[in-house]
Amino acid sequence: MANFLVPSFFVTSKFPRRIKVAIGKLPLPEPLDSYISSRMVRLGARYLEITASHALLTATLALHHLLYLSKC
Repeated sequence: MANFLVPSFFVTSKFPRRIKVAIGKLPLPEPLDSYISSRMVRLGARYLEITASHALLTATLALHHLLYLSKC
């Protein structure tokens, strides 16, 4: 179970950020990997690992959660 008191970051959230940086919609002061890594260290954040079973469980989410996830 995740500890919600610890700042966390999903590895999968790097994908849309990488695309936004590549097309110029997300300007950063340094390369994306070092930017995320330095901010995670500063915040004391950690990566949350997502497994295939986690992904499959999304099918059981209520509709309002799925609508939110589709906008991320």
